[in-house]
Amino acid sequence: ILDSFVLLGTEAVEEDRIRQVLHLSNFPAFYAITFVGGVTSVVDVFEGFMTVDELLARLTQVVATHGLMLDEARKREQVSASVLIAEQDEAYQVALQEDLEKDREEQREADRQRTEEEERIDAEARQLQAREEERRARLQSLPEEPPVDTLG
Repeated sequence: ILDSFVLLGTEAVEEDRIRQVLHLSNFPAFYAITFVGGVTSVVDVFEGFMTVDELLARLTQVVATHGLMLDEARKREQVSASVLIAEQDEAYQVALQEDLEKDREEQREADRQRTEEEERIDAEARQLQAREEERRARLQSLPEEPPVDTLG
């Protein structure tokens, strides 16, 4: 529960300032601090000298008093994080499907334009062939020219 400990030593000159900032009456002081839900909280303060057994008893009391609440808060954080991840995954999948559909639509449009262009080219080729056939037919329907020596 108590994830990390920080031990601070102070010089006598700093003691008054620290006492004022932390509202301490005795040194040494031990802060039991937790970080839950993005908030750092002091769950207990032990001031003054104590034996190891007294310190362990106080820590055990802190864990007993605040441990379940902290565990539940962490579980809520994990559930919230899981929900957020699931929502982000879903949003990603929706965006991915939209992108894929957009790509498919762009491909269909490109195919349609290519088909139209091919049809236009085929139509132009047929028109050109029809004109060429018509020109040949007109040439064949013209009477033969008289020989050059008979013109004169």
